[in-house]
Amino acid sequence: MFYTYTLVCRDKSLYIGHTDDLDVRLAQHQLGQCDSYTAKRRPVHQLWCDTFPTRDQAFAADQRLVTPEEARVSAKRLVASPAFVAAKGASASSH
Repeated sequence: MFYTYTLVCRDKSLYIGHTDDLDVRLAQHQLGQCDSYTAKRRPVHQLWCDTFPTRDQAFAADQRLVTPEEARVSAKRLVASPAFVAAKGASASSH
């Protein structure tokens, strides 16, 4: 099983990634061990995740989400979602 996921960073920016072990990857993001982008913007909160049977499919979903137009549309949807509002509140209270 493979995953494509979106994180909300402390500065309210979004990060999109893919992995074969979501729990380990999220822990790495929280510890600043896997990506310089999220390492500088901790804490991060998982906003969205989807599963795929192959790494290629998860990577393709990741790439679709990071294309400029798709990212803009996805970001508008995500920012309007209750999960983003909750994550935004959690980020604000952690300062």
